[in-house]
Amino acid sequence: MSRDLASRLKKQKLSDEKAKEEFDRLWECWVFRVSSELPPEEQLDIRATVQNILLEKFKNQGDVLNKIVNREKMFQFNKKKHIKQSWASSVWNRVTSQDPQWESHGNELTQQIQRAVNQYINRREEEKVDFNDNFIHEILGEIKKKITDYVNQFFTGQTIFTKEYEFELSVYLCTTAVPRFEKIHTAFRRANDPLTYLESKRDQYLNCFMSFCKGASSVTFFVDFLCRCLKPAIQQAACDKTCIQITDEMKSNYPAFSGNRSNLENHILRHLAEQKDFDSYMEYINHPKGYFERFIRERVERYCRDNRDQLRRMLNTNLSDLVQQVLTVSTTVTAAVRERHAGAILWLDEFCAALSDHMVLHRQDYRNIENEDITDLQFLRETMAGSLWEILENFQKESSSTPDLDLKMFRRRPDEILCEALSGCWEQCPFCTAICTNTIPGHSSDHSVQFHRPLALSGQSDILLTDFCPTLVCSNRTFRPPHSMKSVPYKTYRAAGEPYSRWSITPDESEQSYWKWFICTFRSQLEEKFRSDLQGRIPSEWGRITKSSVLKELR
Repeated sequence: MSRDLASRLKKQKLSDEKAKEEFDRLWECWVFRVSSELPPEEQLDIRATVQNILLEKFKNQGDVLNKIVNREKMFQFNKKKHIKQSWASSVWNRVTSQDPQWESHGNELTQQIQRAVNQYINRREEEKVDFNDNFIHEILGEIKKKITDYVNQFFTGQTIFTKEYEFELSVYLCTTAVPRFEKIHTAFRRANDPLTYLESKRDQYLNCFMSFCKGASSVTFFVDFLCRCLKPAIQQAACDKTCIQITDEMKSNYPAFSGNRSNLENHILRHLAEQKDFDSYMEYINHPKGYFERFIRERVERYCRDNRDQLRRMLNTNLSDLVQQVLTVSTTVTAAVRERHAGAILWLDEFCAALSDHMVLHRQDYRNIENEDITDLQFLRETMAGSLWEILENFQKESSSTPDLDLKMFRRRPDEILCEALSGCWEQCPFCTAICTNTIPGHSSDHSVQFHRPLALSGQSDILLTDFCPTLVCSNRTFRPPHSMKSVPYKTYRAAGEPYSRWSITPDESEQSYWKWFICTFRSQLEEKFRSDLQGRIPSEWGRITKSSVLKELR
């Protein structure tokens, strides 16, 4: 219809303005026809849906409706209403002068849950699915599971997080996520709504219409449409290749990334020693995965800033190579189609298939041009060459006008690839917080580490803080799991249940001087943080350990 109209109008030699007016009238007819055939749109009130699910889930909570509807404040952990402690456990803590560190436990669990919920929503956004009620049910299930797992790991039934904690945190996380759910729903509707899809193609159809009004040939129209679709595919493929090259460069030129996670950990420990910042140490000790990811991300961003000219040249080279690849494929495909006396359908089939290893192309995107008359295949190839080199020129101009390489253009950032490659199990020793060295997340075998740390790092003040785990498991001493009234011999530490039963701690004498130096260096900060006096517990020889000697030990 549009092509017929354009063909008639080209004889009238209309100005661009008049031709556009004709297209606007045609477009209004199309929009009216499509919209009249659409079923009535159902309005989805996501906020009301979330509130109703929360009301049903927590209907036994006091003043539940008011708390759900008026929830606006940030969630804050409150040990008085969020922790329920048995009478016996409470008395034991007072008698033994123990500080259960409720604030620390509560904030840590809250952060874990917030990260888990955020990751869940991120996955849903990436999947490009529509919002549905199951989102909320799955989030509520994840919150409950995280609370249960945390209690099982650190407590023994004497202490629990209250229902009020689960309720308030669930309400906060679900209600504050409503805008993200609304964006998910809007994006899905936009991607799947026929009228929205038609509107997204308006400029494309307008360009085609104007081309025909000016008397463009089928080949010119074919190439113009094809190259408009190829441009983002080429750009994304070049970015993907550049991302891999950046990752490889960093693995080659940064010793921290050239080995496994144990090698990376040694570099992180050296970095921390040079910084001598207690808060950074605490972040690394308490949240190792997050610290590792931040360490990698900061170095990737710095590398991209410091080498922006080199990376810009790398990107331009990749763009040029891909354009040349497209031209080579078009020449090969054109020759093959000419021999078989075929037309546009076969040409597009062969073209998309030949480039599938180099970039992401969707054959269905080219159905609008598969019936074009492209018998002059040589002219097709020449026209494509001109259009593609023009695209490359525009790419390079855009690249040169950007001061820094924008990491957002990568579907997967280099730091994300490095984090995944250098990841593994992140479970920490329940005694000393050392990280399991297994390279497989969720492995079925026991957790283990090469070097344990002094127990001072865990903040358990009822034990000799300078002891190392391998020494303790062959001693006659006992320990009491957090908030339990029952002592367990270190020799049979597995009898304490999870998480102790999942760890293999063997008696040996391998100890790193690093953590001895750390305790001596940050003794006052540790005493203040854990409210425990280290006086008389630190062997005198530890004080003679120097930073240079521990750095040499990490090489």
